[in-house]
Amino acid sequence: MHPEPAVYMECPLCNKILMYSDWSPTPFDSAWGFNWSDGKRDGNFNHIRSALGKCPQCKELFRLRDAREVSKPDDFPRAENIEMVREMIKTLYIKKPSIEDYQTSLAGIGAWRFGEHDLRFNLWWALNDFVRYEDKKPELFLMHEKVFKNNLESLLNLLKKDYFLRTEDLFIEAEIARELGDFDACLLRLDVIPKKYKKYFMEEEEAACNKIRQFCQQGIRLVQPLSSSL
Repeated sequence: MHPEPAVYMECPLCNKILMYSDWSPTPFDSAWGFNWSDGKRDGNFNHIRSALGKCPQCKELFRLRDAREVSKPDDFPRAENIEMVREMIKTLYIKKPSIEDYQTSLAGIGAWRFGEHDLRFNLWWALNDFVRYEDKKPELFLMHEKVFKNNLESLLNLLKKDYFLRTEDLFIEAEIARELGDFDACLLRLDVIPKKYKKYFMEEEEAACNKIRQFCQQGIRLVQPLSSSL
């Protein structure tokens, strides 16, 4: 989960040069092909541009797509000599926002700056990260269970207000219902997808729906991998 960073970014708020490492939630931007049941996709930098990072210098959150990417010494601002460039390369990592960071942002100007939709998706993925990978921390997930429930209920309400629901939005609605423990509601939503989007319901979509349906039948609430490579 922490490969050698190959990307340098400039904080859009304080202009500090930072390094990016692949920890970020990865919002989907196509209908299917999710790695995880909650829509998170790992390991592809092209899919993390809406993720949020925290600058270790100014302590502010920013959307990664708003940060200027710098890839070679000439790109570094104010690099007057090689010693300065070397010093810049010894820079800090962009931090993964904490659960409290997301909550503070939602309660403040973050919902306006980033959009409540993006913030709540990022918070959802951050909470699920406690039980997603090999280094599971279920005690932290349980500690934030109330935050998890309130966030998913709010996100579900946001999706219901969207008059232009896409196939993946219905899938996410079903997944939210499953992770809240409402398996009947999840199954009902899954049944709607092939009927409403029959033209676009291919093998990948059917396989994803079948996996989620199986999780419901087994009474599994936690996030699950949808890709056989995970």
